[in-house]
Amino acid sequence: MAVATLSALPSTFRAGDTLNLSLSDSPHPATLWYLDLVLSRNGIQISLTRATAVGTAYAITLTAASTSLFAPGRCNVTQVYTEIATGQRESCNVGT
Repeated sequence: MAVATLSALPSTFRAGDTLNLSLSDSPHPATLWYLDLVLSRNGIQISLTRATAVGTAYAITLTAASTSLFAPGRCNVTQVYTEIATGQRESCNVGT
């Protein structure tokens, strides 16, 4: 069975599950910006995933192999946008 692609981060997911996301952010189109999805716990980064541009949207996959390494518990999720032309960075915390 194929893994569904979500248009927003779920409030929870299990270690060992694959997570496919398709995200859009009109102020940060994928044609002009990179997107890194950062998960951290207690100030320590536990995952950094670079999105792939699909038109002006972003595709992100957290594989089952990578999420199987996550310890149980809440983590902070931050989207870090980097402008391709200038290297300017903008971050937004999207939840825990």
